[in-house]
Amino acid sequence: MKINGIQFLLNASWMTAAIFVPLLAKEFGASTAEVGIIVMVYGLTYFLASHIFGRASDIYGRRVIIISGLFLSMLAFFIQIFAYDVLSLIVVRGLAGFALGIVPAALITYAYERKKPLGEFSSYGSLGWAFGNLITIIAAYKNIIIAGSLLFGFFGVFMAEDTSFYKLLFLIASFLLLIAFLLSFKLQKSKETRVNVPFFPAKLIKKNLSVYLSFFIRNLGAWAVWAIFPIYLSLMGASLFIIGVVYIVNSGAQVIIMRVIDKHVERLGCEKFIAIGLSLSVVVFVLYGLIGQYDIGYHMFFPVQLLLAASYSCLYVGSLVSLTSKNIERATSIGGLNAVMGLSSVAGPLLGGAIAELLGYSSLMYAAAFLGMIGLLSNYILRRK
Repeated sequence: MKINGIQFLLNASWMTAAIFVPLLAKEFGASTAEVGIIVMVYGLTYFLASHIFGRASDIYGRRVIIISGLFLSMLAFFIQIFAYDVLSLIVVRGLAGFALGIVPAALITYAYERKKPLGEFSSYGSLGWAFGNLITIIAAYKNIIIAGSLLFGFFGVFMAEDTSFYKLLFLIASFLLLIAFLLSFKLQKSKETRVNVPFFPAKLIKKNLSVYLSFFIRNLGAWAVWAIFPIYLSLMGASLFIIGVVYIVNSGAQVIIMRVIDKHVERLGCEKFIAIGLSLSVVVFVLYGLIGQYDIGYHMFFPVQLLLAASYSCLYVGSLVSLTSKNIERATSIGGLNAVMGLSSVAGPLLGGAIAELLGYSSLMYAAAFLGMIGLLSNYILRRK
């Protein structure tokens, strides 16, 4: 349960701190393009850390990387409370992305080497997302001082009447990482498979290119959307509370779907789940565009979020199973997947900000659907080479 608890807390902290960053940037006077840059910087530093420390985990071991990364993440997330304008927000989000990127590859590999079913393990991450969403809903719906006191009395030391909603979320995220850091010392020291891996593992990348490339292209479109999604919802009349609920439907459904996938992935094959995930992603982004284009109402996002949960669960669990079962350099291969996720979150927000600025939000959703189709096609072609 310790490893599952860390996975839960890590993802809860990420979601708590990240979900309303675009709206905070808008309050600082950022343009839509600048919002994209803020999200991009986070993704860039996450990408760098994922590659560097995924490889380091294969060389030096999982436990030391997990403990160090959680400590640095706790500090980096706390520092976010000092952001006061667009530039400072870019800096603190960059630090947060790098620190958080240290942990996931080592954590997933640690779980795999202890025979944890990856779908079940990943579902604790989705449960963490749901909990992070719940925190934002409570903080948005209730008076933030009362919410902070009830949820985490620890923050009474920091709370003042001028404490912002966003600062509260950063404090809570840091506190969750503190708990994860303390919990990480209880991880067992045991023999681990250590592998010498080149700094640029070209053969490993080529071997897993069908997974990496399709995931990157799909997530390029997804991150283009996520960079402005809270703004998109708010323009359709959704309150902070409703935005939090929209997100929690997705993450909550993933908890169930990932566990179901766990029971069938070996029998049906990880490639089928990857293809299903890519296909459903196309459907989701088309529906996003239609809802906005025809002003159907933000309530229609709720059922679409269930499809989103299924699409990501199939794609992510299928990709994890493929990488861990086919490569001895497990942490490096998973670090590669996390790096791909980070890289897509670098280019995606820039793309999303530009398209939304020039063509509008609905056009951005259709562009994301098109990228999902390209990802599906690339996966099909590369698997048959």
